Amino acid sequence: MGILGITNRTENWKTAEFFAPFFEYDSARTRLAKRLLEPLGKSHEVQPCTVKIELFWYGMRDYVDLQRKQREPEPTPETLAESYLPLFSDPNKLDLCRQINEIDKHDTLTDRNYNVSNRDWKEKLWTNLNNTEIDVIVKTPNHLFIGEAKHETTAFDADKNRFLMHQLIREYVMASTLIDCLESDKEVVPFVVGNEPDKIKEPHPNLKHIHQIGFLRDVGWLKEENVLSWDCIDEIAKSTPTAN
Repeated sequence: MGILGITNRTENWKTAEFFAPFFEYDSARTRLAKRLLEPLGKSHEVQPCTVKIELFWYGMRDYVDLQRKQREPEPTPETLAESYLPLFSDPNKLDLCRQINEIDKHDTLTDRNYNVSNRDWKEKLWTNLNNTEIDVIVKTPNHLFIGEAKHETTAFDADKNRFLMHQLIREYVMASTLIDCLESDKEVVPFVVGNEPDKIKEPHPNLKHIHQIGFLRDVGWLKEENVLSWDCIDEIAKSTPTAN
């Protein structure tokens, strides 16, 4: 029972509670990274003492602040658009506007969504990326794992007034654009944690079949095996000081 006999039901509290062991034990962090790389056939790439973890991460916001403090060039709406366009608005590779409209019939995009064709929309992209939080970040020398945690709800934000209207897509775009700004070759690997991800709770689909997760899976960003339960995270986290 929680403080004053009241259970804390927030996703942030559950995330902090379940991921706390990963900050203490390198062996737990290594197991988590290996588990997330299994669907990619790359679990052998992870070596002990190479895995770092953070929670509630505003990567682009903090990068901009760091550049400013160090008096280094910081990302502008124009430079972020230059990174965004070849990654997410290339008709010969990946065009988010077109593919969202083709794959997800539940959302009809407006001109303001995912389109950096004018200055105002570049500003909106900059604002969205700077205000995007990712619940769990796990870093290895070759990969950046971005995790979204869900507790009692399975809903993901989808606000047409945002430039990047879909929460999971927005997180992937932020991480990938930041990696590009840093001129890093790390691969971005999404994962999701939730309650009973395979269980259907009428009238809602199970977590693995929510529209945004389906989109990430269909474009090849998210492996279905990386939609995890809290029990799975708890099992991976189990460690002892002697195993560290």
